[in-house]
Amino acid sequence: PDDGDQTTSLIKNADMAMYKSKLSGRNTYHFFSEKMETCSKTQVLLEWDLRRALEKKELVLHYQPVIDLATFNTIALEALVRWQHPQQGLLSPGQFIPLAEESDLINLIGEWVLQTACKQVKTWQDQYGYEGAINVNVSTRQIAYGDFRSVLCKVLKESGLPPESLTLEVTESLMLEIKEDAIDKLFSLKENGVRLALDDFGTGYSSLSYLSQYPIDHLKIDRSFVDGVISDHNKQSLVKAITRMGQSLKMKVIAEGVETSDDLAHLIKLGCDAVQGYYFSRPVSADAYEAVLKGQKGAYDFSK
Repeated sequence: PDDGDQTTSLIKNADMAMYKSKLSGRNTYHFFSEKMETCSKTQVLLEWDLRRALEKKELVLHYQPVIDLATFNTIALEALVRWQHPQQGLLSPGQFIPLAEESDLINLIGEWVLQTACKQVKTWQDQYGYEGAINVNVSTRQIAYGDFRSVLCKVLKESGLPPESLTLEVTESLMLEIKEDAIDKLFSLKENGVRLALDDFGTGYSSLSYLSQYPIDHLKIDRSFVDGVISDHNKQSLVKAITRMGQSLKMKVIAEGVETSDDLAHLIKLGCDAVQGYYFSRPVSADAYEAVLKGQKGAYDFSK
């Protein structure tokens, strides 16, 4: 009775509680609180700023290399969006992407990320002979509820990037939310010649029977399995099992979140094909990575 004495206020507050539940992973519940209302007002202001961020060119891309364990060369760069907020500074995706996914903004931001990443890598191919791929994260909402294939075709045509140089990273949530439709949509994207990666594998509880049906090229093991893999025998067994399963399905298996040389040594021992993480490089700006390309540094120095 203290949460509102009018229909409009009760519905508004109930909606805030529902939104909080969605952000907590769904299949749960939350009660409305005054703190939640304060947070909601903050979110509204942040969404307003985010709507203007694109036109003000406040979004930027950082790039993190994916390292092949057979050659120790960079075989791909993952494009990671950041928001240079005028008051709050540089914001990570976790601070604004969930907000964008609850509105129509995710399609606009997703298209901008795809366009910017593809144009940048095509430039690096032409100027410096960059031979790796570019990995771009695509949200479930983009594929499930937008005309993403048309966007993809447009970007590939305008940028001139060869389709085989682009890898689209999707998460297991796509398979959980749209199920059978996901297979058709992914095959539709593959028809354009791009590669597909299943990101954060092991966190979405999707059916393994679906995995054999997806046209997936790369399987990315979630960092939660890599963290502590040195001393946790259960995690070692899981990483080894995921790696063997992925490779048996003709997928390249990539481990995320590699931060130490010991992590690297264990993942090599467990059979992973490639790795990604702070041990090699934090996500860096386009200018910073271009400096690497200018120096013609193909392989990383592991004597550090």
